[in-house]
Amino acid sequence: MMASAEPPSGSSLLPLLESLEDAAVGQSEKTDAYLTIASRLSGDEGRQFLPAVEKHFPRLGKSILAHVTGPDAELSQAALQALGFCLYHSHVSAAVPETFAADLLSALCSLVVKGTDKNTCIRALWVISKQSFPPEMVGKKVSSILGALESVLGREDIQSVVLEHEALNVIIRLLEQVPAQMGEGALRWARLVIPLVVHSASKVRLRAAAALETGLPLLLEKQTEVAAIIEPMMSTKLIPELQKLFVSKNETNVLKLWPLFIKLLGKMLHRGGPFINSLLHLEELGFRSSSPTIKKIAFIAWKSLIDNFALNPDILCSSKRMKLLMQPLASINVRTEVLMLTKVEVWWYLVVQLGPNLAPNFDQVSVPLLQCTIGSESASVPGTPSRSVGQNGAAPPGTPKTGGTPGFNSSANTSRLSLNSSVHGSCSFASIQLLGLEMLLHYFLGPEVAAAAAKNKLTLSLEPLKHPLLSGSSSFTKHAAVLTFCLRDGFINVGKDAPDSLLSVLWTNLVRFVNLSIESESLWLLLSCVWILKSWSPPRSATQSTVTGSGLSHESRIRDPVLLSPRPTPTLHQFKSERSDPRGLDCSEERRTLRGSSPMMTLSSQTRLVSFSEALQSIVASEALPAAKVLILLEATVRGIPQRVLGSASYQVGKMDVLNGTPALFLVLLLYNSSMLPAYIEDERFFQCLQTLVGCGLSGPTSPLAFGEAVLGAVRRSAASVQNKEQLWRMWSLVVGPLTDTITQSNEVNQGDALEHNFSAVHSALLFPVTHLLRGTPLQQAAQKSMLSSWSKLYKVFARCSALVVTAEENICCEELCVKMSAVMDRDALM
Repeated sequence: MMASAEPPSGSSLLPLLESLEDAAVGQSEKTDAYLTIASRLSGDEGRQFLPAVEKHFPRLGKSILAHVTGPDAELSQAALQALGFCLYHSHVSAAVPETFAADLLSALCSLVVKGTDKNTCIRALWVISKQSFPPEMVGKKVSSILGALESVLGREDIQSVVLEHEALNVIIRLLEQVPAQMGEGALRWARLVIPLVVHSASKVRLRAAAALETGLPLLLEKQTEVAAIIEPMMSTKLIPELQKLFVSKNETNVLKLWPLFIKLLGKMLHRGGPFINSLLHLEELGFRSSSPTIKKIAFIAWKSLIDNFALNPDILCSSKRMKLLMQPLASINVRTEVLMLTKVEVWWYLVVQLGPNLAPNFDQVSVPLLQCTIGSESASVPGTPSRSVGQNGAAPPGTPKTGGTPGFNSSANTSRLSLNSSVHGSCSFASIQLLGLEMLLHYFLGPEVAAAAAKNKLTLSLEPLKHPLLSGSSSFTKHAAVLTFCLRDGFINVGKDAPDSLLSVLWTNLVRFVNLSIESESLWLLLSCVWILKSWSPPRSATQSTVTGSGLSHESRIRDPVLLSPRPTPTLHQFKSERSDPRGLDCSEERRTLRGSSPMMTLSSQTRLVSFSEALQSIVASEALPAAKVLILLEATVRGIPQRVLGSASYQVGKMDVLNGTPALFLVLLLYNSSMLPAYIEDERFFQCLQTLVGCGLSGPTSPLAFGEAVLGAVRRSAASVQNKEQLWRMWSLVVGPLTDTITQSNEVNQGDALEHNFSAVHSALLFPVTHLLRGTPLQQAAQKSMLSSWSKLYKVFARCSALVVTAEENICCEELCVKMSAVMDRDALM
């Protein structure tokens, strides 16, 4: 009486129902009817057959309930198969009355607990894992279902891989369906699942791991109780079995379980335990693997240990824990870009997790990270103003030593991870080096990096820091050398591939902090000067002083000739420079007082500006950046550094033997001495920066004549590489125009001494057009007219002011200039 050939309609179910309800029908025919229903629901006819099942399920359900508890195992299993396919469809399950659904679940649990046939128990578990009853109804039966699972998994007479697999499917289904009730019973199902993660059958292991991962949030809510369950299992069962699995080529499964155990053990790891070294050994095996895939999984798993230590900031920042966390990051060399990216991401994760404790751990964690990503060989330089081991408890930048590293505060157990240390070489992957530049951006901006990235249309690949590293000039001072030289090396190594906006933001922020440190120290020095002058006590003469008590009398202080003729007030320049004051004022004692009174003087603002200038010089000299990118840096420097600093010899950078050297002159010479000058001058920003720098140099406290002569000398030396005379004329005009105005105001054209005059600066300015602009192809008419006007104006001012020079004979300026001009002029052209 098989009905499989009938069309899939409601009428095709009725004969099957009638045969199931007819007591006269044999067991085999009823078995075939159930199998036919299951086949149609699971096959292509399911959609057409399902409405009939939904309509007549009250009748079908009663038959199933009667047959699943019957003595015939074959009929019971067929009924269970049909029931599973019926309850899988939510339309059918939702239509089942709550009381009848409870009866079905109770019957299934009873089969699982009391059934003697293994296949029947398996089929009953399968039905529970496939049902889609409403969660509120299933929630009431969670305790009964967990009790059934505890019972069946504890029975040795019917154990099988399939049964255990189906039991795990039930747990996963309940976790998805009724998480709240499963959270209440977390300890019950945890005892069932955890031992199965090391099952000998991979099918069971993977399903147990899936159940553990799915229910992890619920287990963490009762982490302390769950850890108490896991701890006794670790040494006796879990660790030995995990080691066997690793050796038997199941490394991936083991390393994916490792972070789950770390999370579940929680703060128990902080106390130590006999199994911790063995647990770390599993990670060590992963790091030692020759497979890049296994190493990658090991690195990802390492994040869980970072999270574990981060549960207690004191534990995370402990020297022993930090060394343990850093050991695989700093000592393992990787050769593939994908693996390097994973390693760097985990390393940066540690940086972020440090939060407000990043600054004291910067040398130990961030410096080697920058070395690893950017490939900087000078990230740790002598004289770097960072705290030493004695100050912050952190080891200096470097690779951890080979051998065991204590990781936990336990007298009986010392956790260790034995990895061969190897100094990491420079990174050759551009993508990783760009990440290094982004790290510098995070260090400079902290949590504000997201807003800056949005403003400059930058895409961030790393998680922003939760707390700023640099909060002011003092924090920048501690890390200035590392950040400056890493930025230098990053620009040289990969700057050409970086977005212009990234270079601009990075350099602008470096300039901002350099300027902030200069301003901060200048203010401190001024306050110190005031303090010194107020506390200064003049020498007293015994013959002029009448001692009253512990000090001078009022009358003697008035008559004191030193007080009547007070010393000149020391200037900021005198405190900052070792040179003697031209007026003869000796401030060496005050300088010693200043230097001994504040740690701020251990790294002066001049030193930071020198480091900054050296970094810019290295970038320009390397010629690794295109001209447009170099001018981005120059423009940011000129705009960011105060003009009083650019024009002051107190902040001399570059060669210290340059007379009247200033940062402005250094920047001018830096560009003019570059072989990329022809490319620079094609950009208008070059001339804008040159105009600003010339203005700073001429308006500063140094000799404007010497500064102008030095700039004109640089222009003259580079004239051969400049093909366009219009550009040469612009350079000359940018210097001569403000120089003429300066001379007009000061009436000063003499660079000589009291015995002999010296007009070399003005001569250089007047001779340049004769030498480089009037020869060959003439300038455009407008440029030529402007040049002659500027030349004429300068000469007139020169002639007037030179007449005021005592050591110069009458009309000597004209005579000397004519001699010099005749020496360089082409006589044939004059003819």
